[in-house]
Amino acid sequence: MKAIDKARRDSRVSSLLEELDSKTKLKFSQSKEPGWGSSYGEGIYRITYSGCRHPSASLAHELLHVKTQLSGYKRIRIGISSVDQTESFNRFMTCLDNELQHHKFYEEFISLGFEPHQFYMDEDTETERYLRQEIDYGHEKLIDSVICLFSIIAPGGAMASSTIEELKTKLYSVNGGAYSESLQKIEELVASWARSPSFDAVPTTKGIMLAMAPLQNMTWFGFEATDRPPNQGFFVDMMFEVQKPER
Repeated sequence: MKAIDKARRDSRVSSLLEELDSKTKLKFSQSKEPGWGSSYGEGIYRITYSGCRHPSASLAHELLHVKTQLSGYKRIRIGISSVDQTESFNRFMTCLDNELQHHKFYEEFISLGFEPHQFYMDEDTETERYLRQEIDYGHEKLIDSVICLFSIIAPGGAMASSTIEELKTKLYSVNGGAYSESLQKIEELVASWARSPSFDAVPTTKGIMLAMAPLQNMTWFGFEATDRPPNQGFFVDMMFEVQKPER
C-alpha cells in the first residue's frame, strides 16, 4: 500500500481532508526524492509524498500548511534586503516562511492525536547534531544565527526541552554574545505570533527584520515571484525602487 493511501485512510486525517476538499482542489503525486511537500499553482494545492515512518502525520503536516494558507497566511516568495545580499538571505526567507507556518499550526497537529516527534520527517533525528556543528563553527553574520535559532525553537521534533535550552544558550553566546539581544527579540516575536489568532505575518516579519537591522533597513518582500517594489509586496522600513539594468 502506498504511503498516501495509508495516510488518507487514517481517521485522524480524514476530517481535515474533508474540510479542505470543500474549499480547494488537492492533487497528490509521489516524489522521486525523500520527503513530503506542498505547493500551490493554477488553483490547485499539490502535495508530494514518499515513504516514511509516519505517513499519516506527514500528510496532516502538509494539509495544515494548506489550511494555514487558506486561512489568510501569505507566503513570502521573493525579497530584497540591505541586511544581506548573499545566499544566506535566500535561506533565511525559506526558513522564515516555513517556520512561521509551523508555529501557527503545531497545536492543531497535536490536537489531531499526533506526537511531537512526528511533526517533521525521519531525518529530524539528525537536527541536534547539525545544530551543534553549526554553533561550534560560529557565525560571522547575524542572519546565519537567526536561521539557526529558527531550527532550535521550532515546535515539536525529536529534541528534548533540555537540549533546546542548552543549544539556545550556546547560540546566544556566539561571537561573545554580540547577537543575543537581536535573537531574544526574534524569539519573543515568534512566540507572540504563535499565540496570536491572526494569520497576517507581515507585522511579525517586519519586527524580525528590524530586530536584525533597526536602522536604515531597506528590505522588501513579495508574495509572488513576479512581484516587484514598490507596487507589490511590502517594505519593512525604508522605501526604495529597483533600477532596471541598462541594455
